[in-house]
Amino acid sequence: MRPNTSAGRPFRRLGFLSSRLNDFETAILATLRAGGDNAGRGAMLGSWLGAYLGIDAIPREWRARLTAAPRLSAALDKLLLDEAR
Repeated sequence: MRPNTSAGRPFRRLGFLSSRLNDFETAILATLRAGGDNAGRGAMLGSWLGAYLGIDAIPREWRARLTAAPRLSAALDKLLLDEAR
C-alpha cells in the first residue's frame, strides 16, 4: 500500500496516534475527531491500546456505559484467571 494514497491515510494516522501509547482516552478521542474512517480506526486503535495498556487505561465512565459491561467484565476475569494458572 502506498502511503500517499487515500487507502494509506488511515494507517498513517493510526501510526501517529499509536505513538501516544500511554493515554487511551487522548488517542481515541484524537482518532475520532480526525474524520474519515474514524470508526474503523477507533476500533483498531482501541483494541491495540486496550491490549497494550490493560482495562484500567480505559476510562471507568466509558466502561460503565457499555450495555454488556457485566458480561465483558466476567469474561475478562475468566481470561485473566485462566492465564494465571
